[in-house]
Amino acid sequence: DAAVKTVGELKVALDKASRRSDASERYRIFLHNGVYDFGTKALTSVPANTSLVGESREGVVIMNNPGSVSNYQTDTPVLFIDQNQNNVYMQDITVRQNRDWSDKTSRGQAIALRQCGEQAIYKQVALQGVQDTYYLNKADASAYFEDCNIAGEVDFIYGDGTAYFNRCRLQPVS
Repeated sequence: DAAVKTVGELKVALDKASRRSDASERYRIFLHNGVYDFGTKALTSVPANTSLVGESREGVVIMNNPGSVSNYQTDTPVLFIDQNQNNVYMQDITVRQNRDWSDKTSRGQAIALRQCGEQAIYKQVALQGVQDTYYLNKADASAYFEDCNIAGEVDFIYGDGTAYFNRCRLQPVS
C-alpha cells in the first residue's frame, strides 16, 4: 500500500492507514533502510490492521527524543497502539527511545512503544530504551514477540496485558 524512505512519507502513510474506508482490511507500509526521526513528537499512532515491515532490523530505526517531559505516558512514546487498534504487525524494524539511548543512563521514564491494542505481532523487532522501553498498557492487550531484542534498564518491560516472548533477547543496558 505504501513504501516510504523518510519520516514525512511515514507520517503520510500512517495517516492514510487511519483514514481508509475499510479498517478491517490490512494496510501495509514498507520502510526502506533509514532513520525515521520524529524529533520531539510522541504518541505516533499505528492504526488497526496495519503492518510496518522494514528492509532490515538494523537498517530501519524509528525514534524520537522528547527531552524533559511532564507526563511520560503521553509525552514520550515513539509509537502508540491505542485500544481498538488491534492486529498491528511489525517486522524488521528498530523502535528507539533516543532520549537516553546514547549514554544508556536514565533521565526518567521514556517509552519506545506503548501498546493498548490486542493481538499485536512483532517479528525480528528491536525495542531500545533505558527506562520503560515497552509498556503493555491495558489488561486485555496482547502481544506476541518472535526473534526480537528488547533493551532497557529499569522496568523496561511492564504493564498489565499478556505478552509471549519466543526466542527473544531481553538485554539489560547500563
